[in-house]
Amino acid sequence: MLDKDILLYLLYECYLQARRHKRHTHSQMEFEQHLEDNLVQLCDDIWTWNYKISPSIYFVQQDPVKREIFAGNFRDRIVHHLIFDLISPYREKQFIYDSYSCRTSKWTMFGTSRIHKFMIWASQNFTKEARILKMDIQWYFMSMDKDILRWKIKKFIDSRIDFPWKWSQEIFPGWKFIIWNGFPKFLEKIIYDTIYNDPTKTWIFRWKKSDYIWLPETKSLFYSKPHCGLPIGNLTSQLFSNIYLNDFDHFVKENLKIKYYGRYVDDFVLIHQDKEFLISQIPIIREYLAETVNLKLHPKKIYIQEVKHGVEFLWAKIYPYCIQRGKRTIRNFVKMLNATKYNPPRESLDSFLWLMMHCWNYGIIYKFLHKIGKEKIKYISDFASWFLE
Repeated sequence: MLDKDILLYLLYECYLQARRHKRHTHSQMEFEQHLEDNLVQLCDDIWTWNYKISPSIYFVQQDPVKREIFAGNFRDRIVHHLIFDLISPYREKQFIYDSYSCRTSKWTMFGTSRIHKFMIWASQNFTKEARILKMDIQWYFMSMDKDILRWKIKKFIDSRIDFPWKWSQEIFPGWKFIIWNGFPKFLEKIIYDTIYNDPTKTWIFRWKKSDYIWLPETKSLFYSKPHCGLPIGNLTSQLFSNIYLNDFDHFVKENLKIKYYGRYVDDFVLIHQDKEFLISQIPIIREYLAETVNLKLHPKKIYIQEVKHGVEFLWAKIYPYCIQRGKRTIRNFVKMLNATKYNPPRESLDSFLWLMMHCWNYGIIYKFLHKIGKEKIKYISDFASWFLE
């Protein structure tokens, strides 16, 4: 059974996850200043049903595209990781294999590699014609219906009798699982509170006000319909977005019999040898999304073309015989190099090299490494030096 001591330990593990790459933020440092007291207080608030969501930090992200972000307070981020860890292991079994967003061992590189394999398999190693249909859901995060999302999560929670939680052998030797008799009601309440939380009611602005003047109504939570829209910037929003379209994924794979299908958040690709068959699926998909989850296909982002011409997916151009990273990635790296006067941080350089290497863009790698200079690279990164040996 889940007791208060176990909950406190789970919150501590979620704290360790939440602080990764966030140790420089004000809310994280403020929370860590009195770590033990704050964790105990958070545990007490959750256990006694008194947990309240703090105001989100609002800003406009400039790269790779402009969008508004409602970032949760660090205290709430710990709770987001708790929700993710509670739900994700069981939902993973229900997700299709080719849903790539925010999942263990799956991300953009995995998605691009899978689509490339689909192109090979559908065209029988490019000996036959095959077509790619790429579509996008219009204003996805702003349009998600919270009532539908709550119903989908409640259906999952009610279907579970026992909830095993993997336990650390180092803390309690011999304990492998904790079995919960049903989902704890106070945790269920926190999940629903997170879904229905409206960050536009209370928020802290930490950016230039001129940056959000550009925002159209369709890209802002401030103009979303009642009980619609999830904030971009929270871990729970990524998880909920996967849950929201999970039934759609199964519909495409099982009802429409699309063998080669992959989705990353609101972008998805279908590959088939018959062009007319793919065209005939567009109105079926449009109707399904409208009737079941109140979503619309983006009318200007429906593309169909031959496999040999490639497809842009997950910030990469996927061709039959290679994968090229998108121009935006290279442009952002050049901008960073200019800003640092060609003395890039090791993490940024290694990340860029890793992306280029997995996309087989070795020409671009050597071009930039020679621009930075061998002497500089020797002191920045061993991984980068390896390319020049």
